[in-house]
Amino acid sequence: MSGFRVLADGELVYDPLLQDDGYVITDQKLSMKVRAAGSYEFTIAPNNPAFGTIKEMVTVVTVYRGQYLEFAGRVLHCEKDFYGRKNVFVEGIYAYLNDSIVRPYTYKGSVETYFKQLIDNHNSQVQTDRQFKAGVCEVEDPNNLIVRENNDYPSTRTEIENKLVGLLGGYLVPRYEDGDWYLDYLENPGKTGDQVIEFGHNLLDIREYITAEDVYTCLIPLGADDGNGARLTIKSVNDGKDYLESPEGVALYGKIWRSLTWDDVTLPENLKKRGEENLKDAVLKKTTITIGAVDLSMLGVNLDEIRAGWSYRVKSEPHGIDMYMPVSGAEIDPQNIAASTYTFGAIISTMTDRQAGQVKQSAGQTDFIVKETAEELKKTNESLEELVLKVDGVIDDYANQSTFDEFIIDYDAQIEDFERRISILEGGGTG
Repeated sequence: MSGFRVLADGELVYDPLLQDDGYVITDQKLSMKVRAAGSYEFTIAPNNPAFGTIKEMVTVVTVYRGQYLEFAGRVLHCEKDFYGRKNVFVEGIYAYLNDSIVRPYTYKGSVETYFKQLIDNHNSQVQTDRQFKAGVCEVEDPNNLIVRENNDYPSTRTEIENKLVGLLGGYLVPRYEDGDWYLDYLENPGKTGDQVIEFGHNLLDIREYITAEDVYTCLIPLGADDGNGARLTIKSVNDGKDYLESPEGVALYGKIWRSLTWDDVTLPENLKKRGEENLKDAVLKKTTITIGAVDLSMLGVNLDEIRAGWSYRVKSEPHGIDMYMPVSGAEIDPQNIAASTYTFGAIISTMTDRQAGQVKQSAGQTDFIVKETAEELKKTNESLEELVLKVDGVIDDYANQSTFDEFIIDYDAQIEDFERRISILEGGGTG
């Protein structure tokens, strides 16, 4: 079982096995997001031995899940309540890049060298414990040559996000290794986990959110200036058309036009590729699915943990979903795993596939499945909540291995029963 532990500057703050010794915090909320620093909030009482160590902008808080470093960051602000407890807000370690600025410069060269230049510039302005080593750089430019400049004195974080991620894509991922913090610039932020998020198993709730903000479905990509005021277009490599169109996006939202300019792109084929990637993102990233789920790895099941940036298979027959999706964000309650939610980025093609699949079902059969499985889901939720409560009892008696083994056997048996009942309902039977 992967329990959470919290430390402040290396001193223990929270451990569920040492609550009798005062290492208790409440109101925990761990927020993990891709392309963001993430945050951690908690409340600590004066009788906690680490109460006096929590200081704004100084204390570094680390959150471990088992032996895995789940989160690290510095205390941004504290607020004392009526009872003298501190409500603490911690920002992720990536936010250190806000502490340095980028002086006016011009640059021409590779992505990797530019990335390292920005990190080195940051390190030259901050103390050692807020520095990063330039880590893996997977993102490349089609020309292997980029041109960048700025005269506005932005923060290093703003410059990296605007001049690298904003133009080339990719993800900035902090990594702790051998006593040093690295910053990796990756094409993909995580792997594919083996845990399946499945209706009737560990999926408790599901909500789909679609926003039309900043959506565009037709794009005119423009490249470098030829010196006479005319910009490179894609006509020569796109059947004489200077624009790209997303058929899926147009079918969903209609034609919405935008133009984007890349000053460093000088070849039409590279410009077309860049435009296609951006048009895909403009449409696909506007749909997300928020899922309430139990991370089975936290119940002692030997599966990959659910982590922001990783992809997992999500299955829900009543909702017409069966696909791999990346976790774009997670809101985790270390003291109540059933209350945790995970936001997955959906894919437009699977939306249209889902709509086509639903047409094949008769209305009567669909109504039956939805009604019956909704009732079964309610029962499953209640039973899973009871299982979560049992976890606390197992933690209290953690040293007793036989108690833990009995819990896992009982848990697996109940899950198998849930799956059997769901399978019967999906088949239209009565069991």
